Amino acid sequence: NLEILRNNYDGGRKGSLLSFFDTCSTPFGRRMIESWLTSPLLQVAAIRERQDAVEDLMGLAETTGGLRLKGKGAEPRLTALPDLARLLSRVHAHGSQARARDHPESRAIMYEMPKYDKNKVMAFASVLNGFKAARRIVGVCEELLPSLKSPLLRRLLTVRTKGKVS
Repeated sequence: NLEILRNNYDGGRKGSLLSFFDTCSTPFGRRMIESWLTSPLLQVAAIRERQDAVEDLMGLAETTGGLRLKGKGAEPRLTALPDLARLLSRVHAHGSQARARDHPESRAIMYEMPKYDKNKVMAFASVLNGFKAARRIVGVCEELLPSLKSPLLRRLLTVRTKGKVS
């Protein structure tokens, strides 16, 4: 009777282990924490690496906490990031050659093709803007690299461009 993802009362998240741990401000963060609960790490080294990362983040809560809040101005916020995983899959599906041949849309007569094409372009633009916002957030976090002990966070926040590490 463990209530890990859903409670037994009404099937909702309230009162479950997931609701206790989920303080994520983005949809992809929520999916990741759910994935971590359903597929926990088994290797001791990986568990310790994640623990070190959490310890670093807890120590930097005041500095990094501002990234979660909805704010004004040009400062990057996690809540402003689109769900890049879903947007990328949508853009990929739009450009898939197999879908172009086998999907019913390839045989359909689109009366509103300009609107349909506009949606494709807008989804692609959202992906690009999302990656720009993610890069700005990583840029803000790069300033924290000297104070981080966690190798995992150091790897995540180190940006590689054209074979060089910056």
